Amino acid sequence: MNRMDACRILGVSGDCSTEEVKKRYRQLLHLVHPDAEAFRRRSMNAADSIQNQIRELNKDSEVYPYDILEITAAYTLLMGGAENDTGQESGAEASPHHARSTDPDDWIRRNPEYARAVWNAEENPNAFCEREILQLIEDFDGNVLGDFTLIRGKYLWQPEEEFPLFMKSIARAVELLIQHTEEEAEQQIYGAAGNPRMDDGYCSSEEQRSLLKKTCREKLTYLLAQQFIDAVHTLDQLVHTQRIKDGRETIYYIPAMLETSTSGPGKFCPELLPGETLLPDRVEQHRLFVKNQNGQQVGYLSYPDDRMYYLLIPLFEQKRVQVKIRVYKQKREGEEAGTGRKRAVQKHVRISLWLKFKESSAGMPEDISAQIQEGLTAYRNQFLGSFSGS
Repeated sequence: MNRMDACRILGVSGDCSTEEVKKRYRQLLHLVHPDAEAFRRRSMNAADSIQNQIRELNKDSEVYPYDILEITAAYTLLMGGAENDTGQESGAEASPHHARSTDPDDWIRRNPEYARAVWNAEENPNAFCEREILQLIEDFDGNVLGDFTLIRGKYLWQPEEEFPLFMKSIARAVELLIQHTEEEAEQQIYGAAGNPRMDDGYCSSEEQRSLLKKTCREKLTYLLAQQFIDAVHTLDQLVHTQRIKDGRETIYYIPAMLETSTSGPGKFCPELLPGETLLPDRVEQHRLFVKNQNGQQVGYLSYPDDRMYYLLIPLFEQKRVQVKIRVYKQKREGEEAGTGRKRAVQKHVRISLWLKFKESSAGMPEDISAQIQEGLTAYRNQFLGSFSGS
Protein backbone atom coordinates (compact mmCIF):
# COMPACT_ATOMS: atom_id res chain seq x y z
CA MET A 1 0.00 0.00 0.00
CA ASN A 2 1.32 3.44 -0.90
CA ARG A 3 0.12 6.93 0.06
CA MET A 4 -2.13 7.24 -2.99
CA ASP A 5 -3.85 3.95 -2.10
CA ALA A 6 -4.29 5.09 1.51
CA CYS A 7 -5.88 8.38 0.43
CA ARG A 8 -8.26 6.52 -1.85
CA ILE A 9 -9.29 4.11 0.91
CA LEU A 10 -9.98 6.91 3.39
CA GLY A 11 -11.54 9.14 0.76
CA VAL A 12 -9.26 12.13 1.41
CA SER A 13 -7.11 14.28 -0.83
CA GLY A 14 -3.36 13.87 -1.11
CA ASP A 15 -2.68 17.18 0.67
CA CYS A 16 -5.11 16.59 3.56
CA SER A 17 -4.15 17.63 7.08
CA THR A 18 -3.61 15.30 10.03
CA GLU A 19 -6.87 16.49 11.58
CA GLU A 20 -8.76 15.68 8.38
CA VAL A 21 -7.28 12.17 8.37
CA LYS A 22 -8.27 11.63 12.00
CA LYS A 23 -11.81 12.90 11.45
CA ARG A 24 -12.32 10.75 8.37
CA TYR A 25 -10.93 7.69 10.18
CA ARG A 26 -13.41 8.12 13.04
CA GLN A 27 -16.27 8.53 10.59
CA LEU A 28 -15.36 5.35 8.76
CA LEU A 29 -14.94 3.38 11.99
CA HIS A 30 -18.48 4.49 12.77
CA LEU A 31 -19.57 2.89 9.51
CA VAL A 32 -17.65 -0.39 9.38
CA HIS A 33 -16.77 -1.52 12.92
CA PRO A 34 -19.09 -4.28 14.23
CA ASP A 35 -19.51 -2.61 17.64
CA ALA A 36 -20.71 0.58 15.97
CA GLU A 37 -23.92 -1.02 14.64
CA ALA A 38 -26.07 0.34 17.47
CA PHE A 39 -24.86 3.87 16.81
CA ARG A 40 -25.52 3.54 13.09
CA ARG A 41 -29.11 2.61 13.89
CA ARG A 42 -29.38 5.71 16.07
CA SER A 43 -28.13 7.92 13.28
CA MET A 44 -30.33 6.43 10.55
CA ASN A 45 -33.29 8.54 11.61
CA ALA A 46 -31.30 11.76 11.56
CA ALA A 47 -32.04 14.18 8.76
CA ASP A 48 -28.39 14.17 7.74
CA SER A 49 -27.67 10.48 8.34
CA ILE A 50 -24.30 8.88 7.90
CA GLN A 51 -25.65 6.41 5.35
CA ASN A 52 -26.91 9.21 3.11
CA GLN A 53 -23.56 10.94 3.28
CA ILE A 54 -21.71 7.72 2.51
CA ARG A 55 -23.92 7.14 -0.54
CA GLU A 56 -23.07 10.65 -1.70
CA LEU A 57 -19.35 9.97 -1.25
CA ASN A 58 -19.60 6.57 -2.89
CA LYS A 59 -22.53 6.73 -5.34
CA ASP A 60 -21.80 3.42 -7.04
CA SER A 61 -22.17 1.27 -3.93
CA GLU A 62 -24.60 0.88 -1.05
CA VAL A 63 -21.75 -0.41 1.17
CA TYR A 64 -18.37 1.17 1.71
CA PRO A 65 -15.98 -0.91 -0.44
CA TYR A 66 -13.15 -1.14 2.10
CA ASP A 67 -13.19 -2.99 5.40
CA ILE A 68 -11.82 -2.03 8.80
CA LEU A 69 -8.48 -3.74 8.15
CA GLU A 70 -7.80 -1.71 5.04
CA ILE A 71 -9.07 1.50 6.64
CA THR A 72 -6.84 1.02 9.68
CA ALA A 73 -3.79 0.23 7.55
CA ALA A 74 -4.42 3.35 5.44
CA TYR A 75 -4.83 5.48 8.58
CA THR A 76 -1.59 4.13 10.05
CA LEU A 77 0.33 4.94 6.88
CA LEU A 78 -1.05 8.47 6.54
CA MET A 79 -0.40 9.22 10.22
CA GLY A 80 3.31 8.62 9.77
CA GLY A 81 3.81 4.87 9.45
CA ALA A 82 6.31 3.76 6.84
CA GLU A 83 4.96 2.60 3.52
CA ASN A 84 4.38 -1.11 3.73
CA ASP A 85 3.05 -4.07 1.87
CA THR A 86 0.18 -5.40 3.94
CA GLY A 87 -0.21 -8.49 1.84
CA GLN A 88 -3.66 -7.32 0.75
CA GLU A 89 -4.81 -5.85 -2.48
CA SER A 90 -5.54 -2.14 -2.47
CA GLY A 91 -7.17 0.46 -4.64
CA ALA A 92 -9.70 -0.61 -7.26
CA GLU A 93 -8.77 -4.28 -6.81
CA ALA A 94 -9.30 -4.21 -3.04
CA SER A 95 -10.92 -7.25 -1.46
CA PRO A 96 -14.70 -7.14 -1.09
CA HIS A 97 -16.21 -6.02 2.19
CA HIS A 98 -16.01 -8.80 4.79
CA ALA A 99 -19.22 -10.28 6.12
CA ARG A 100 -20.13 -8.72 9.47
CA SER A 101 -19.58 -10.84 12.57
CA THR A 102 -21.40 -10.66 15.87
CA ASP A 103 -18.00 -11.01 17.59
CA PRO A 104 -16.42 -7.53 17.69
CA ASP A 105 -12.93 -9.06 17.87
CA ASP A 106 -13.45 -11.58 15.08
CA TRP A 107 -11.68 -9.42 12.51
CA ILE A 108 -8.62 -9.23 14.78
CA ARG A 109 -8.55 -13.00 15.27
CA ARG A 110 -8.76 -13.51 11.52
CA ASN A 111 -5.90 -11.06 10.97
CA PRO A 112 -3.75 -10.94 14.14
CA GLU A 113 -0.98 -9.11 12.27
CA TYR A 114 -3.25 -6.06 12.26
CA ALA A 115 -3.53 -5.84 16.05
CA ARG A 116 -0.46 -3.62 16.23
CA ALA A 117 -1.76 -1.42 13.45
CA VAL A 118 -5.00 -0.95 15.37
CA TRP A 119 -3.34 -0.21 18.71
CA ASN A 120 0.42 -0.01 18.82
CA ALA A 121 1.01 -0.26 22.56
CA GLU A 122 3.02 -2.62 24.71
CA GLU A 123 1.16 -5.17 26.82
CA ASN A 124 1.72 -6.04 30.47
CA PRO A 125 1.65 -9.86 30.65
CA ASN A 126 1.34 -9.69 34.45
CA ALA A 127 -1.85 -7.63 34.42
CA PHE A 128 -4.66 -9.21 36.42
CA CYS A 129 -7.12 -9.10 33.51
CA GLU A 130 -7.68 -7.62 30.08
CA ARG A 131 -9.25 -4.26 29.42
CA GLU A 132 -10.90 -2.53 26.48
CA ILE A 133 -9.40 0.19 24.31
CA LEU A 134 -12.36 2.48 23.69
CA GLN A 135 -12.97 4.63 20.63
CA LEU A 136 -15.41 7.51 20.56
CA ILE A 137 -18.12 7.46 17.90
CA GLU A 138 -18.89 10.81 16.28
CA ASP A 139 -21.30 11.87 13.57
CA PHE A 140 -20.25 13.97 10.60
CA ASP A 141 -20.77 17.14 12.62
CA GLY A 142 -18.41 15.97 15.36
CA ASN A 143 -21.16 15.22 17.91
CA VAL A 144 -20.22 12.32 20.19
CA LEU A 145 -22.74 9.47 19.95
CA GLY A 146 -21.00 7.07 22.32
CA ASP A 147 -18.05 4.69 22.30
CA PHE A 148 -17.21 1.16 21.20
CA THR A 149 -14.45 -1.35 21.89
CA LEU A 150 -11.63 -1.03 19.38
CA ILE A 151 -9.59 -3.91 20.78
CA ARG A 152 -9.19 -5.89 24.02
CA GLY A 153 -6.00 -6.91 25.75
CA LYS A 154 -3.53 -6.12 28.50
CA TYR A 155 -2.43 -2.94 26.75
CA LEU A 156 -0.58 -0.27 28.70
CA TRP A 157 -2.01 3.22 28.66
CA GLN A 158 -0.28 5.71 26.40
CA PRO A 159 -1.02 9.44 26.04
CA GLU A 160 -2.69 8.91 22.65
CA GLU A 161 -5.54 7.19 24.52
CA GLU A 162 -7.83 9.79 26.05
CA PHE A 163 -7.50 9.45 29.82
CA PRO A 164 -11.25 9.55 30.60
CA LEU A 165 -11.71 6.64 28.17
CA PHE A 166 -8.83 4.80 29.83
CA MET A 167 -10.45 5.21 33.25
CA LYS A 168 -13.78 4.09 31.78
CA SER A 169 -12.12 0.92 30.54
CA ILE A 170 -10.70 0.31 34.02
CA ALA A 171 -14.13 0.87 35.57
CA ARG A 172 -15.68 -1.66 33.21
CA ALA A 173 -13.02 -4.24 34.02
CA VAL A 174 -13.58 -3.70 37.74
CA GLU A 175 -17.34 -4.12 37.35
CA LEU A 176 -16.82 -7.45 35.59
CA LEU A 177 -14.50 -8.67 38.36
CA ILE A 178 -16.98 -7.65 41.06
CA GLN A 179 -19.90 -9.18 39.17
CA HIS A 180 -18.07 -12.50 38.82
CA THR A 181 -17.21 -12.45 42.55
CA GLU A 182 -20.84 -11.77 43.51
CA GLU A 183 -22.13 -14.55 41.25
CA GLU A 184 -19.74 -17.03 42.85
CA ALA A 185 -20.87 -15.99 46.32
CA GLU A 186 -24.57 -16.22 45.40
CA GLN A 187 -24.09 -19.66 43.89
CA GLN A 188 -22.36 -20.82 47.08
CA ILE A 189 -25.40 -19.79 49.14
CA TYR A 190 -28.29 -20.56 46.78
CA GLY A 191 -26.89 -23.09 44.34
CA ALA A 192 -26.76 -22.80 40.57
CA ALA A 193 -30.56 -22.80 40.17
CA GLY A 194 -31.39 -20.54 43.10
CA ASN A 195 -32.75 -16.99 42.84
CA PRO A 196 -31.35 -14.81 45.64
CA ARG A 197 -33.68 -11.94 44.68
CA MET A 198 -36.58 -14.00 46.01
CA ASP A 199 -34.99 -14.17 49.46
CA ASP A 200 -36.22 -11.53 51.91
CA GLY A 201 -32.88 -11.73 53.73
CA TYR A 202 -31.03 -10.93 50.53
CA CYS A 203 -33.22 -7.93 49.81
CA SER A 204 -33.00 -6.58 53.35
CA SER A 205 -29.19 -6.47 53.24
CA GLU A 206 -29.02 -4.83 49.81
CA GLU A 207 -28.01 -1.43 51.20
CA GLN A 208 -25.14 -2.96 53.16
CA ARG A 209 -23.88 -4.79 50.08
CA SER A 210 -24.10 -1.60 48.04
CA LEU A 211 -21.77 0.13 50.48
CA LEU A 212 -19.35 -2.83 50.43
CA LYS A 213 -19.35 -2.76 46.65
CA LYS A 214 -18.61 0.97 46.53
CA THR A 215 -15.60 0.55 48.82
CA CYS A 216 -14.32 -2.44 46.84
CA ARG A 217 -14.83 -0.64 43.52
CA GLU A 218 -12.75 2.36 44.62
CA LYS A 219 -9.90 0.17 45.87
CA LEU A 220 -9.81 -2.08 42.80
CA THR A 221 -10.00 0.84 40.37
CA TYR A 222 -6.91 2.40 41.89
CA LEU A 223 -4.99 -0.90 41.94
CA LEU A 224 -6.02 -2.08 38.49
CA ALA A 225 -5.15 1.25 36.85
CA GLN A 226 -1.58 0.85 38.11
CA GLN A 227 -1.16 -2.35 36.10
CA PHE A 228 -1.77 -0.48 32.85
CA ILE A 229 0.37 2.62 33.50
CA ASP A 230 4.11 2.47 32.92
CA ALA A 231 5.23 5.77 34.40
CA VAL A 232 8.89 5.09 33.54
CA HIS A 233 8.16 5.30 29.81
CA THR A 234 5.21 7.70 29.93
CA LEU A 235 6.25 10.67 32.06
CA ASP A 236 8.73 12.01 29.51
CA GLN A 237 5.81 12.45 27.08
CA LEU A 238 3.80 14.48 29.59
CA VAL A 239 6.25 16.66 31.54
CA HIS A 240 9.51 18.56 31.08
CA THR A 241 12.65 16.46 31.40
CA GLN A 242 16.35 17.10 31.85
CA ARG A 243 19.18 14.67 31.17
CA ILE A 244 22.04 14.43 33.65
CA LYS A 245 25.20 12.36 33.99
CA ASP A 246 25.88 11.95 30.29
CA GLY A 247 22.25 11.30 29.55
CA ARG A 248 22.09 8.16 31.69
CA GLU A 249 19.59 9.64 34.15
CA THR A 250 16.51 11.77 33.60
CA ILE A 251 15.07 14.38 35.93
CA TYR A 252 11.31 14.96 35.57
CA TYR A 253 9.80 18.33 36.46
CA ILE A 254 6.16 18.27 37.60
CA PRO A 255 4.24 21.45 38.54
CA ALA A 256 2.20 20.95 41.70
CA MET A 257 0.22 22.78 44.36
CA LEU A 258 0.51 22.49 48.13
CA GLU A 259 -2.85 21.87 49.76
CA THR A 260 -2.36 23.43 53.17
CA SER A 261 -4.43 21.90 55.92
CA THR A 262 -5.08 22.84 59.52
CA SER A 263 -5.66 20.46 62.38
CA GLY A 264 -7.79 22.79 64.45
CA PRO A 265 -8.93 26.38 65.09
CA GLY A 266 -6.14 28.90 65.02
CA LYS A 267 -3.61 26.43 63.61
CA PHE A 268 -2.13 27.52 60.33
CA CYS A 269 0.43 26.23 57.90
CA PRO A 270 3.90 27.55 58.80
CA GLU A 271 5.07 30.46 56.67
CA LEU A 272 6.76 29.19 53.51
CA LEU A 273 9.24 31.21 51.48
CA PRO A 274 10.00 30.91 47.77
CA GLY A 275 12.95 28.58 47.29
CA GLU A 276 12.35 26.76 50.60
CA THR A 277 12.92 23.02 50.40
CA LEU A 278 10.23 20.64 51.62
CA LEU A 279 10.63 16.98 52.52
CA PRO A 280 8.37 13.96 51.95
CA ASP A 281 6.59 12.99 55.14
CA ARG A 282 4.30 10.06 54.31
CA VAL A 283 1.85 8.69 51.76
CA GLU A 284 -1.66 8.41 53.14
CA GLN A 285 -5.00 7.96 51.34
CA HIS A 286 -3.14 8.20 48.02
CA ARG A 287 -1.66 11.60 48.89
CA LEU A 288 1.95 12.64 49.41
CA PHE A 289 2.15 14.68 52.61
CA VAL A 290 5.17 16.94 53.03
CA LYS A 291 6.92 18.72 55.90
CA ASN A 292 9.34 21.62 56.25
CA GLN A 293 12.92 21.26 57.40
CA ASN A 294 11.82 21.73 61.02
CA GLY A 295 9.69 18.60 60.74
CA GLN A 296 6.36 20.45 60.71
CA GLN A 297 3.73 19.00 58.38
CA VAL A 298 2.61 21.65 55.91
CA GLY A 299 0.06 19.78 53.73
CA TYR A 300 -0.07 17.46 50.75
CA LEU A 301 0.60 17.83 47.05
CA SER A 302 -2.04 18.18 44.33
CA TYR A 303 -1.54 18.41 40.57
CA PRO A 304 -3.15 20.49 37.80
CA ASP A 305 -3.01 17.40 35.57
CA ASP A 306 -5.31 14.70 37.01
CA ARG A 307 -3.31 11.99 35.25
CA MET A 308 -0.45 12.65 37.68
CA TYR A 309 -2.45 11.13 40.56
CA TYR A 310 -2.34 7.75 38.84
CA LEU A 311 1.24 8.10 37.61
CA LEU A 312 2.98 9.60 40.63
CA ILE A 313 1.25 8.40 43.78
CA PRO A 314 1.92 4.69 43.09
CA LEU A 315 5.58 5.57 42.56
CA PHE A 316 5.69 7.27 45.96
CA GLU A 317 3.88 4.34 47.60
CA GLN A 318 6.26 1.82 46.07
CA LYS A 319 9.33 3.98 46.83
CA ARG A 320 10.47 3.76 43.21
CA VAL A 321 11.60 7.39 42.89
CA GLN A 322 13.75 9.99 44.57
CA VAL A 323 12.16 13.43 44.92
CA LYS A 324 13.13 17.04 45.48
CA ILE A 325 10.40 19.50 46.48
CA ARG A 326 10.77 23.28 46.57
CA VAL A 327 8.38 26.17 47.12
CA TYR A 328 8.02 28.15 43.91
CA LYS A 329 5.52 30.84 44.81
CA GLN A 330 3.00 31.58 47.54
CA LYS A 331 -0.10 33.72 47.17
CA ARG A 332 -2.50 34.83 49.90
CA GLU A 333 -6.18 35.57 49.41
CA GLY A 334 -8.69 37.15 51.81
CA GLU A 335 -6.14 38.85 54.03
CA GLU A 336 -7.36 41.96 55.88
CA ALA A 337 -4.34 44.18 55.68
CA GLY A 338 -3.91 46.93 58.32
CA THR A 339 -6.90 45.89 60.41
CA GLY A 340 -4.89 44.24 63.15
CA ARG A 341 -7.40 41.43 63.26
CA LYS A 342 -6.31 37.84 63.00
CA ARG A 343 -8.13 36.05 60.26
CA ALA A 344 -7.60 32.73 58.51
CA VAL A 345 -6.33 33.29 54.99
CA GLN A 346 -6.41 30.96 52.04
CA LYS A 347 -2.96 30.13 50.76
CA HIS A 348 -2.08 29.04 47.23
CA VAL A 349 1.41 27.58 47.29
CA ARG A 350 2.90 26.57 43.97
CA ILE A 351 5.43 23.79 44.22
CA SER A 352 8.26 22.65 41.96
CA LEU A 353 8.58 18.87 42.14
CA TRP A 354 11.52 17.03 40.61
CA LEU A 355 11.89 13.28 40.60
CA LYS A 356 14.10 10.62 39.15
CA PHE A 357 13.63 6.88 39.04
CA LYS A 358 15.75 4.52 41.04
CA GLU A 359 17.79 2.08 38.97
CA SER A 360 15.63 -0.81 40.19
CA SER A 361 12.50 0.81 38.71
CA ALA A 362 13.16 -0.23 35.13
CA GLY A 363 10.74 -2.64 33.46
CA MET A 364 7.03 -3.24 33.72
CA PRO A 365 4.76 -1.75 36.41
CA GLU A 366 4.99 -3.53 39.74
CA ASP A 367 3.04 -6.78 39.82
CA ILE A 368 0.23 -6.16 42.30
CA SER A 369 -2.11 -8.92 41.10
CA ALA A 370 -1.88 -10.50 44.56
CA GLN A 371 -3.28 -7.30 46.11
CA ILE A 372 -6.15 -7.27 43.61
CA GLN A 373 -6.95 -10.91 44.38
CA GLU A 374 -6.83 -10.19 48.11
CA GLY A 375 -9.28 -7.33 47.59
CA LEU A 376 -11.69 -9.57 45.67
CA THR A 377 -11.39 -12.34 48.27
CA ALA A 378 -12.08 -9.88 51.08
CA TYR A 379 -15.10 -8.54 49.20
CA ARG A 380 -16.40 -12.06 48.61
CA ASN A 381 -16.18 -12.85 52.32
CA GLN A 382 -17.88 -9.58 53.26
CA PHE A 383 -20.53 -10.19 50.61
CA LEU A 384 -21.23 -13.65 52.05
CA GLY A 385 -21.35 -12.17 55.55
CA SER A 386 -24.05 -9.72 54.48
CA PHE A 387 -26.59 -12.50 53.98
CA SER A 388 -29.06 -12.89 56.81
CA GLY A 389 -28.13 -15.81 59.01
CA SER A 390 -24.82 -16.56 57.26
